[in-house]
Amino acid sequence: MTRKDTWKAVGGFDERFPVEYNDVDYCLNLLDRGLRTVVEPAALLIHHECQTRDPTTSRSLARSLKLMERKHGERIIQAHPWIPQAYSHRHPDGRPRELDGYP
Repeated sequence: MTRKDTWKAVGGFDERFPVEYNDVDYCLNLLDRGLRTVVEPAALLIHHECQTRDPTTSRSLARSLKLMERKHGERIIQAHPWIPQAYSHRHPDGRPRELDGYP
């Protein structure tokens, strides 16, 4: 959730990221302005990643990754600060560990 004035000040999502990394880029842009991304640890959200597209055939992935590297350099290589402690390492979809048993 972002206040409208903050969204406008940051410039919203960078349209050069049509699918991949637009959210990560936005959060890094917030950090650049001294703002924080806050996570509510009690929230339980399920994001069914890639349900509408096949990431293995993405035409924008390589271009988006190169742009992320140009814009944010070392910051994207050191991604571990942004990976939540409760993240399941058994599933690539970002689910919390407590949902490891779900399909």
